[in-house]
Amino acid sequence: MATRCLIRLHELNNVIKIYRHSDGYPEGVLSDLLAFKEIYPDFNAKLRGIEYWVSNFIFYIKLAKLLSYKDKFKLEDVDAPWILGYGILSNDEECEKHVDYIYDLYFTESEVRVRIYHCIDKEVIFEGSLEDAVKKFNVRKNGCQLKLNVIKNFFK
Repeated sequence: MATRCLIRLHELNNVIKIYRHSDGYPEGVLSDLLAFKEIYPDFNAKLRGIEYWVSNFIFYIKLAKLLSYKDKFKLEDVDAPWILGYGILSNDEECEKHVDYIYDLYFTESEVRVRIYHCIDKEVIFEGSLEDAVKKFNVRKNGCQLKLNVIKNFFK
């Protein structure tokens, strides 16, 4: 069964929610955030805000999936890995009842703060900087779904 999660991005009074259908455990999500930080010049969302951040985060993950699986699927396949797996949510709280983890990202001038809530145990399992979360969960640097090596090879 997939490990589903919500990633909620907070900037001032604005909140955008991303639904992720699989690899929602901390090592997977944090690995993708770490990979995204390496390739996205506005990671702290200072210049363009969280709307562009969300668009580009999902774009890079879907691009990595497209490049990784393009020989195994056809463009018209409705269940191709680059089509499924992510969604932008409205304020509907119903989805929060069906996920394993909720990640709250808070964008400040100097850093990105992370709060990780484990829905099954109903407890916060981490609260602090992204860098500290990466250390605590022993995160790999290449990304989980956002394959850093695939993206970098594409842009060579």
